[in-house]
Amino acid sequence: MKALIKAVVAASFVLTALPFVTMAQAGKDVFALNTPLINAGDLSVSETKAYNAGDASAINQKALKDFSKSFKNVVNPSWYKDVRGNYIANFLEGSIDTKAVYDSKGRWLYNLLTYAEDKLPFEIRDLVKRTYYDFDILVCHEYTIEGGPVYIIKMQDEKNLRTVKIVAGEMIVTEDYKRG
Repeated sequence: MKALIKAVVAASFVLTALPFVTMAQAGKDVFALNTPLINAGDLSVSETKAYNAGDASAINQKALKDFSKSFKNVVNPSWYKDVRGNYIANFLEGSIDTKAVYDSKGRWLYNLLTYAEDKLPFEIRDLVKRTYYDFDILVCHEYTIEGGPVYIIKMQDEKNLRTVKIVAGEMIVTEDYKRG
């Protein structure tokens, strides 16, 4: 379980770098990206293979079955296979980008939801804003794992860029940068 949480946190560092790069480029919308960034340690996105709806036989059937049970209303998700052999279903529902990750045998590993501050659960937003009331929340990543959700929140104020991780109601700073 600890190894999975460490892997999720490692993945968040890879995934959370993208919004800062994107936001610095001519006002592009962070949530409009359809980039298949996948899993902790899989920095080599160019080696990721995409599948369309006609390639269903190439996707692990156990993963497909679990996905269809867990996400009944999702139509035509994008499927990817990362360099480790994991299967990733990606879809956008409203303004929430969701990735469901399965191992090579089709077992569910975790879900990654990426969204704006307004979609953050009230108690999590309240916890962050009580401490960092002058900060603007840029992006929220919610990892759904067996032990419960893990939140990775990127935020900024006039002088700082900060990332916090919230697990079981406990908040810790994982990144803290001064603006130049």
